[in-house]
Amino acid sequence: MARVAFDLEIARPPADVFAFLIDFDHVREWQPATEEIHRETDGPTAVGTRYVQVMRLLGKRIESRIEVTELEAPGRFSIRTSGGPIDFHVTHLLDPSPTGTKVSVDGEGEAQGVFKLGEGVAVKAAEHEMRKSFERLKAVLEGGREPCR
Repeated sequence: MARVAFDLEIARPPADVFAFLIDFDHVREWQPATEEIHRETDGPTAVGTRYVQVMRLLGKRIESRIEVTELEAPGRFSIRTSGGPIDFHVTHLLDPSPTGTKVSVDGEGEAQGVFKLGEGVAVKAAEHEMRKSFERLKAVLEGGREPCR
């Protein structure tokens, strides 16, 4: 089991960060590796909402499923991914801070299939991609960078 955990500050109120984070229509704006994302369930984002995400990771096109497992506005959002190189459970905690919002990301996962052989490489690549994505999220929400498309 591998673990990825980090914090970052975003100069926006928690409610703004939360609303952007749970709107999967925005994923391609802040996750550079995401090529496509398709919702499988109807209605607003809630516990049980499911998406299919197609990413380019380690030079490969990878499809995974995402399910929302916790949703407590505006402070907690968790997802479970499956079908990709690493099955992950990721929790996002959003706390007010003097500059806006402290976002804490905590994920645990296990490499699957052929990626199990190179689990260390797969986990490092996933961690690098997550950190890069959240830095992009910060830049997009603070207005300092154009979204990726």
